[in-house]
Amino acid sequence: MILNPRAQFPLAQRLHRLEAVALGEIFTFLSGLYFRGKLAYADAFGAPQLEIPLEPGSTVADLVRRIRALPPGDLLPASPRVALNRKFASPDKLIGSNDEIALIPPVAGG
Repeated sequence: MILNPRAQFPLAQRLHRLEAVALGEIFTFLSGLYFRGKLAYADAFGAPQLEIPLEPGSTVADLVRRIRALPPGDLLPASPRVALNRKFASPDKLIGSNDEIALIPPVAGG
């Protein structure tokens, strides 16, 4: 999004013209996209966090299937990014009973 040559917003245009841009300005832009996505998930599911019971031996893919079965679950992207204990996790990663899982919202258009 920010590097798309067709982007018309001021920050992208400045980057395309190779003007000096503070790194903090870029991080602020990306953080805004991330938190808007996170809030969109919270609004869609009606809560900032969910507790979903899983069978022992369940994987990230199993959890994503369970989330898709919830009423707003169809809002998830085709391959949602998932963090397990604050690290990106592959779909085949096993989930433990005390693990923290987060859906990572799309940042740049999906």
